[in-house]
Amino acid sequence: MQKIINISDIIYYGRHYTDCPILEDYLRWYAIDDGVIYTTREIIEKFQYSNLSEIQHSNRFILLFQVDIIELEKIYIDQLSIEAVKKYFHKVKHEKYDLNFKIFLEKLRLERDWFQFERNALIKVAIEWCKENHLPYKL
Repeated sequence: MQKIINISDIIYYGRHYTDCPILEDYLRWYAIDDGVIYTTREIIEKFQYSNLSEIQHSNRFILLFQVDIIELEKIYIDQLSIEAVKKYFHKVKHEKYDLNFKIFLEKLRLERDWFQFERNALIKVAIEWCKENHLPYKL
């Protein structure tokens, strides 16, 4: 019997920064048998798989969703009604975006609003991932 996934337990595993490439060893996988999230390296060591391809074709693990946090930050900025902020952030280089975004949140005391926005986005993607992979879930 498949374990019911508690969405709140998995959402933050899906955070991903495109400016920090993930090595194959650290991709995250959901284990269908026990409901645990493992990295590729942990699966290879614990279950004696020899490579990524074996894991992909084993039908025991599902690659976890990934949400590009920088892109999510851009969406958050675009939905604000402050035109000067939008113009500023459209000029910020990708590699500096996250730092500038965090400073902006702190200065305007928008951290709570951002964290709720991020959480809602992660929940939405996690639910879509569960549905696509026919995994039972609860909120």
